[in-house]
Amino acid sequence: MERPLDDSTEVLALQNERVATPESSFAEILRRAFRHGKRSQGEFNLWTFDEIESELRAGWVLNGEMTDWHKVRGYVQMGFEHGRKEPQQHRR
Repeated sequence: MERPLDDSTEVLALQNERVATPESSFAEILRRAFRHGKRSQGEFNLWTFDEIESELRAGWVLNGEMTDWHKVRGYVQMGFEHGRKEPQQHRR
């Protein structure tokens, strides 16, 4: 077996790891966006997505997400609206 040029622990550990591609990384971001919307249903069950979008956007940033909101907005909305009954109109 050929010895690696750098046999540090980090290099050896990473040699067998799957390398994330930009496509797979972005897919994971979109899954997190969908889950962010889905998890918000209970807290905001009386409101529509448009009424609470600013809160969802703030939560996205507070969770440490770095992806721009406009890139994930649709997936957050899909998660938020998935399986919901139409809320009665409620104004804050």
